[in-house]
Amino acid sequence: MKLVLALIIFAGSLVSNSIPFVGVPYLLGVGIAVSRMSLWDATLTVLLSALGASIGKIIIYFLGRAFRFKIGEKSRQNLSAFSELFRRSIFIAIVVFAATPLPDDVLYIPLGISRYPLPLYFLAVFIGKVIMTAASCIYLGAAARLVESMLERNIFVGVGIGAALTAVTAYLIYIIMKVDWVEVANVFKDRGWREGIVFLIKEVVSVTRGALGKLGRERCCVKE
Repeated sequence: MKLVLALIIFAGSLVSNSIPFVGVPYLLGVGIAVSRMSLWDATLTVLLSALGASIGKIIIYFLGRAFRFKIGEKSRQNLSAFSELFRRSIFIAIVVFAATPLPDDVLYIPLGISRYPLPLYFLAVFIGKVIMTAASCIYLGAAARLVESMLERNIFVGVGIGAALTAVTAYLIYIIMKVDWVEVANVFKDRGWREGIVFLIKEVVSVTRGALGKLGRERCCVKE
């Protein structure tokens, strides 16, 4: 793996994860880069991207530390007690938030305020980011290899499959950015997995309908 590419991937992952409450689809670039690498280089790239993303989330953590001085003493004590009482569960929650599209800054900033142990925080975030980065790269790498294989056999079929996979990827990114993940997480927590999955499906359907409706209105405006 070339040094320049490694630095770009590391820096991109770091910066993308250090901006609070803003989702940047940096994994798309990482996945495309990994698709042409050997297994060893791909593994190093995944770990490097996950490391950059985890360091970015340390910045988010210290933003919480800064906010600690803005709140009252009672609130700080309550958050510290919460962090200590649910330390093991919080570790798992950090991993889950880091490994999924859930809005992790909603969790990480309060952890900074409560002074959750930084080594545990970093370890949990790193584990989650490795999972998310690896899963994204496997999907994008498989898609790229499929398109290349089809292009060798039939250029028109390959282009069609490539366009379809691009559309699916764009749709998934759109869903991830538009779904109200905070509300989804609350439903999972309050009502259980079954109700949470049902609510998530409804959210995806609602977002999809909204996108299709917007697209239809734009087409009508163009025709007029």
